[in-house]
Amino acid sequence: MEVARAPTEQALRLCEAAGDHDGVLAYLGNLYELHRYRGDAGAAADRLDRRSAMLDQLGQGGEAARWQRQAALVRAGEPLCRVVVEIDDVTWELSDLPAARGRVRFLFVRNRIELQLSTDAVASGTAAAERGDREAALDHFRRAAAADPFNPWPSYHASMVLLELRRYGEAVESYRRTEALAPGWYHCRGDRWLAERLAAGDVDHAVFQAVRQLLDGHGGTACSAERGLTRCVAVFAICRAVHDGRMPRRLARRRWESTLKVQREGALATTLPRSRPCFTPVSLMN
Repeated sequence: MEVARAPTEQALRLCEAAGDHDGVLAYLGNLYELHRYRGDAGAAADRLDRRSAMLDQLGQGGEAARWQRQAALVRAGEPLCRVVVEIDDVTWELSDLPAARGRVRFLFVRNRIELQLSTDAVASGTAAAERGDREAALDHFRRAAAADPFNPWPSYHASMVLLELRRYGEAVESYRRTEALAPGWYHCRGDRWLAERLAAGDVDHAVFQAVRQLLDGHGGTACSAERGLTRCVAVFAICRAVHDGRMPRRLARRRWESTLKVQREGALATTLPRSRPCFTPVSLMN
């Protein structure tokens, strides 16, 4: 990243001299990301201030205000990872969320961009994992982490491969690295809990494989939101029953197999344990 700084600044000066507004905006944005990646919050925010001022001069007040808010966030200390809301392709911080209707998405945002070498290696790793070549996948994820030590994706994906290889202790540490890089990143906390249970011997590998089939939808067909929620209900209900000692592991394994069978037949709810309720919404959040 440091190597790119000098030529980017030179390109910015050339664009300024030529009156190329689009070029100036582009290179100010690039310099912002360079300083942001290096952890130089002050320099990054300064570039955003300049970008915001130019956008305002060009009559793009709304975009200028958005970048000004981002500059203030960077100066105050941008979190490693946060959730934002996108409404009809416009991104909002949760604190600034307007009362509006439209297509809504919740997105993770980190305080650094991903470097392309790392992104490419992650893609190669996930492709290898999907082929079942797990050791090759781990090699790709190691290369990805070396190319961008701030990127949480390599350790996140490597963790699941390590679980599949039954290297549970390594998976726990890999999920901890993911959490350190990007707190709350996707399913890293819930998956780490499962990895810890596997490492402790509280859950056997067959249960882990069943959880993957239920929650990740291996087998190809996408399910509706209702079926997806029902899958989660089955997973938590059976896990809680085993954890509370109300269902022996051998019976749990048979229940998983039955769950997988009836899930394909559209009768998943019949596989839930018949004893007292195994969870409440509150217990799932704790």
